[in-house]
Amino acid sequence: MIQNSLRLRWIKRGNSQSASLLRPLANFTRVMLVALAVLIWLEHLGFDASTILAGLGIGGIAVALASKQSIENFIGTITLYSSAPIKVGNIGRFGSITGTVEEIGLRCTRIRTIDRSVINVPNARLSEMDIENISEREKIRLKTDIRLDYQTSTEQIHHIIDDIRCLLEQHDKVEESPLRVTFKGFGLYGLQLNVFAYIGTTDFAEFQLVSEELHFGIMNVVSKHGSRIVPVVPVAATQA
Repeated sequence: MIQNSLRLRWIKRGNSQSASLLRPLANFTRVMLVALAVLIWLEHLGFDASTILAGLGIGGIAVALASKQSIENFIGTITLYSSAPIKVGNIGRFGSITGTVEEIGLRCTRIRTIDRSVINVPNARLSEMDIENISEREKIRLKTDIRLDYQTSTEQIHHIIDDIRCLLEQHDKVEESPLRVTFKGFGLYGLQLNVFAYIGTTDFAEFQLVSEELHFGIMNVVSKHGSRIVPVVPVAATQA
């Protein structure tokens, strides 16, 4: 009851990281209290507590050697909480895994993948992974290559570049800088233009809508100036 009350209070204060650690710490405290109660009970039965503790000390060495992985996971947990590369609720890439962090426990971290499955990653392993915290980005990059028909003239290319740049500059979601529209060079199947800009949102769904709007606008610009976008591989080649 007290545990749930504290957890809800910390979540309301925005301290979800501490809230996720509350359950494993409560379990650890419960085990220690039970162990202490057992020692007191044994003393009442006439056993010598110091002898028992000495025996536990020798046994503890053997247990520590046998539980090397658990100790490594605990150290990994300390590393995750001290450096805080991720927090509960963050979306990120963890090696080959992409998903949302649901809980950071004492032994492992629970991640909900895009496919809605749950993966429990040992903290010792997670602390050594390359972690990309997608939730921490303040904007999303838009980068696309356009291939124009080789029949496109130099004058047409200049007009297309200018109009695409204007399209980006006039959109309220596109960051002013860096913003580039350049003639990249001569590709195998077409004249290559490169479009690079940042969309001022952290919401990927919103980014997709803005990206779609801009790509439709680019298609209209190319069509307006009498050129056309060619595929990476000619249709005839794919059918051969």
